Amino acid sequence: MPVSSWPWKDRWWTSEKVTWNGDDATAQAGAILVPWAADAKPVTEARQWDIEYIYTAAAASQVTIAQNLFREPGEAGNVGQESLATSNLAPGTRMVLTVRMILHKGLPLWTPQFSIPDGKPPVTFHRIAAWPAQVEPTPKPAPIRIRSQASGFAVGGGGAPLSCQSQAGDIAILMMASQWGNTSAHAPAGWTAQHSSDVGGRSGFIAALKVTDPAQTQNVAWTGATASAARERAALAVLTGAEDFTLHGWQTTVPEISRLSLLVSQQHGAARGGIEMWTQDIQSGAHSDARSWSVLLAGLVDKAPSVPEKDAPQAWAWVDLTPAKAPTPPPTDTVELTGETEPGRVRVLTDAEEIPARMAAMPAGYASVDTMLNTHGFAVAHRGGSLSWPEASMRAYTAAVAHGIGALEISCQQTADGVWVLNHDQTLKRVDPTAPNTPVTQMTWAQIQTYRTQGEPFARIEQVLNAYASSHVIVLDPKYSAANWRALAALLPEGAKDRVIWKFSVDATWLARQWVADGWRCWGYSYPEHVTSDQLKGWQEPWTCLGMSWDASKEVWDKTLAFGKPVWGHICPTATAYATALGKGAVGCMVSGVASLYPSSV
Repeated sequence: MPVSSWPWKDRWWTSEKVTWNGDDATAQAGAILVPWAADAKPVTEARQWDIEYIYTAAAASQVTIAQNLFREPGEAGNVGQESLATSNLAPGTRMVLTVRMILHKGLPLWTPQFSIPDGKPPVTFHRIAAWPAQVEPTPKPAPIRIRSQASGFAVGGGGAPLSCQSQAGDIAILMMASQWGNTSAHAPAGWTAQHSSDVGGRSGFIAALKVTDPAQTQNVAWTGATASAARERAALAVLTGAEDFTLHGWQTTVPEISRLSLLVSQQHGAARGGIEMWTQDIQSGAHSDARSWSVLLAGLVDKAPSVPEKDAPQAWAWVDLTPAKAPTPPPTDTVELTGETEPGRVRVLTDAEEIPARMAAMPAGYASVDTMLNTHGFAVAHRGGSLSWPEASMRAYTAAVAHGIGALEISCQQTADGVWVLNHDQTLKRVDPTAPNTPVTQMTWAQIQTYRTQGEPFARIEQVLNAYASSHVIVLDPKYSAANWRALAALLPEGAKDRVIWKFSVDATWLARQWVADGWRCWGYSYPEHVTSDQLKGWQEPWTCLGMSWDASKEVWDKTLAFGKPVWGHICPTATAYATALGKGAVGCMVSGVASLYPSSV
């Protein structure tokens, strides 16, 4: 703990409403405690100070803090007082409270002054300490710079693709300039682009892409399908340190630039002597005094360059860049635990006061599949609670756990590039109407990340497993990638056969037999028509557990229970539906309305 700038208690002045008992000062309503004026300290450049109280209070009270202003140490140097804040003091014995204060600007020296407001219960201070806060400097964002670049040239079409090194998070900029007014060249699919025709007799495009995969900046096509006799030039640049971009297409006048931008120009001319090049950051082509020439130039600038009129480019384009955010510094440890059985107390620091809060661990679920099946009335969160929160999102699974659910159901399938993503349907269309009608198994993870599941980001299976596979039973449905279930099983943690039970439609007996042969347990869900048609009789044999609709008739439930296996009710939207299923003989239920069954967080 830092040393207090005003050691307790020898050089403190207190009013008559303070009673001392050794090092303890009991302050009544209206009491004042303040260090000697002769000990006024520098405010410090950061103006942030930490103040710590160790106190005892029989009832909730308050302490008000003021800043005494000094031109120089001593009473004669005091020129006034500024109120800072009031801190709430929770009742308790030898409580510890730390607050961070931001002092007012003004004179260079100060002392704190503490008082108990009128009408507030007494407080016994065992110690009051204050010291300049150790303030971490605000991290500066990394500068925007060019990571890599490539250039190309074509006459009559057929220019070679461009390739640059990149990393996920980089911004790739593709610049294309044509000597003639119309080019058939277009930016590749997936790039944000501005295409321009007949700008001062020139044409081309500016395109940008937020890189999610380094392969996106390899073999980038930039020429058009129609051959042209024009000189066409292109440059590909990968920028690091940028968070976002705004494109501005080709125009004939020099743009007004007031922020860091990538500025691009087209210049063309007949044979002549050297000209003044305005930048050399990126260049495709060069001027010539022997033949006609064409050149594309680009550079990182924060204002437009001054170019002689004789050398002025025929067209300009630019890309405004937003720097990446500075990394967030690690949080200060403000958690304090007292005693072996007392609840933890969390110190939440604000500019003005400490706000008491309670701390609790996330509740654990069923210890194993056996534990769950032996718990009458167990509940499983269907897609994390698909009627309570955005389905199959980390928000849903975390909320379900916080509300006390014991097991989590996960529907997932494998993308074209091998990622197991949480999603129930064959496509994303139901949870995100803007998504294409393309099967998830034919999309890449990068493509899926551009959409949302009911407003929340899509999650990978590893995210849920890392968070909850060691504390909760997982009911796992491989959906449209069921034939490749062993690849999914390879991602499960050690000992998963005790904590994971596989799920699929009851007619998939081929799948159940594979699971059982490999030592797993499995749940096959069925519907009333499977019972009334006698199909369930031929399908039920390999399954560990069976499932039946919660609202099926008692007759259907009785026939399902007659197979002698644990039967789960599904899919229960409310606590009433859950109770109905249990009343018909369910050992537990798959529940979509988790918040109905468990209304509050535990």
